[in-house]
Amino acid sequence: METAYNAAQTARQTAKGLTSTQDAKNAALDLLLSQAANYVENTSSGDKAKAAVNTMTSGLKYWYRVAALGAAGWGAWVKR
Repeated sequence: METAYNAAQTARQTAKGLTSTQDAKNAALDLLLSQAANYVENTSSGDKAKAAVNTMTSGLKYWYRVAALGAAGWGAWVKR
């Protein structure tokens, strides 16, 4: 019984560590995406034609995360 308990505790600590690592990576990704969004916003000056993505390669899949900015502030990230 003690061996099983110790194994469960070890697995729990391992899972906590992995979750912490994933959370840190998500935070880093959010920061990079925010920086990229700010760059696009600043360089396009609101001109949608300048903000268009035109460097995609046919046949590859691309995923984007977007968030809306309204009177109430930033909305939640949406994964598409």
